[in-house]
Amino acid sequence: MAFSLDIISQLLIRVAGFIVIFVISFVIGRVAGKLVERLLNELELNKIAKKMVGKRDLEAIIGLFIRYILYITGLVIALRYLGLGAAIYQFIITIIILLIAMFLLLQLFDV
Repeated sequence: MAFSLDIISQLLIRVAGFIVIFVISFVIGRVAGKLVERLLNELELNKIAKKMVGKRDLEAIIGLFIRYILYITGLVIALRYLGLGAAIYQFIITIIILLIAMFLLLQLFDV
């Protein structure tokens, strides 16, 4: 009986650690994305880029990109902490990266 309680307590600690790591990375990603957007806004990137790529909000697109990269990094770290095998989290991360790439391309080309 003590053995099963030990396993359950270790699992709960790992799940709690996963949640804490993921939430912290989510907050950091959100703050960093907004900071990048503000920095690019101060540099007037949209005014400069309007001549090259047309009417696109590059500040927001780059901010989203930074935000999602940090989300993915946090997810990888959290999954490693949880102890999942490399194949599982690589599959999940690949799907997430593909979804983000599709989103960014749709934003860039305004489809």
